[in-house]
Amino acid sequence: MKLINQWKKAIKGEIDVEKLKRAVQKNHPSLTSVTFTRECVLKCKHCVYPRANRCDLKLNDLNRIDKAIKATFNAGNRDLVHVGRILKQEHLPILKKYQDKGMTLNLIDNGSGKRLIEKIKKEGVFFAGGIDISVDGNKKSHEAQRGSGAWELAMDGISTLKEVAGHISITGTASALNFDTITEGLLEVKRRFPFTKVMQITTTSPTNFQSQRMHLHPKEMKELFNNLIRVSKKQPPR
Repeated sequence: MKLINQWKKAIKGEIDVEKLKRAVQKNHPSLTSVTFTRECVLKCKHCVYPRANRCDLKLNDLNRIDKAIKATFNAGNRDLVHVGRILKQEHLPILKKYQDKGMTLNLIDNGSGKRLIEKIKKEGVFFAGGIDISVDGNKKSHEAQRGSGAWELAMDGISTLKEVAGHISITGTASALNFDTITEGLLEVKRRFPFTKVMQITTTSPTNFQSQRMHLHPKEMKELFNNLIRVSKKQPPR
């Protein structure tokens, strides 16, 4: 909490850069992870945001985001992650600004970023740290979690966004809907897109506003882990 308060003071200009550097010396941040917007084209069942909070940030919040990134950059951080929830055209100048300063850009995307591909290239933005596309197994399990049409959105995003990425990664969210099929589903995606560099699986935490259970029970977690061991040819999954 003390470290967070120091960041807040730096963003407001209440402390200088040298004091901020001293505050984070023993716990230096390795990256800046920023939620540029809460707006999203999907309504995923495992989403941690209540639907009432799925609105966009106010326009003047882009200035606050800029200041927050500047504070971390001045403290020595050189990795910037755009985590959500969708990439928008008005975000590109900020990303380009810090790319030009020497930050490595990363993007977490559900595939919808593909619609901006020409604007991304025109702006000169390149996600050298990679673009992570969310895919929850096979088409059936993916759309069970994210809605109709989400599968093609993700597949098109993988093939299109590779033009502006150092590499493409895939992250699947294991849930009660797909714990038994997500591993094989992601392997199929890897076969379809052999240029993908990383395949990883995360899990979802219970939230009190979800209409159905999405988190895994211990037996389901064990089955998922055993599937990972099996497909990794007895090499321990990380």
